[in-house]
Amino acid sequence: MIQWITFRWKQYQLEQWVDKISRAHKEADQKARAKGAAGDELQELGHKFHTEHRLAEDEIIRLTSAYYVRLANRMLIPVPEFKTEGGAWMESRETGLYHLTPKALHELRATIRAERKARREEWTIWLALVIGAIGALSGLIAIIKK
Repeated sequence: MIQWITFRWKQYQLEQWVDKISRAHKEADQKARAKGAAGDELQELGHKFHTEHRLAEDEIIRLTSAYYVRLANRMLIPVPEFKTEGGAWMESRETGLYHLTPKALHELRATIRAERKARREEWTIWLALVIGAIGALSGLIAIIKK
């Protein structure tokens, strides 16, 4: 649970960073247009925005990949094999670090959900058996006391 909270907090912070980048770009673009900036200056502003935005998005993807890989390892679920070419991992164009491809991340999340469901169903069966036994026992006690 603590890992989930930490993951969501970091994800929230990164999303706030993306919003901050977007607001800063919009303000800079409006100021540049107001002062009559040339096309090159506007293009440079756009390039700077896209570079920062891709870096932030890359951080979000890496955070998400790391979280689900740790979760899969903790649940003893196999993680896609690391291959630099043609595997489930891809290198970021921005940082050069590796993260799961969107397809591999989706499949890993689906596997984790299925495992969680199976574990939850197992507990549900045991809980139903215990509640049923308690109900039967209380019924037997009620009959015996009469």
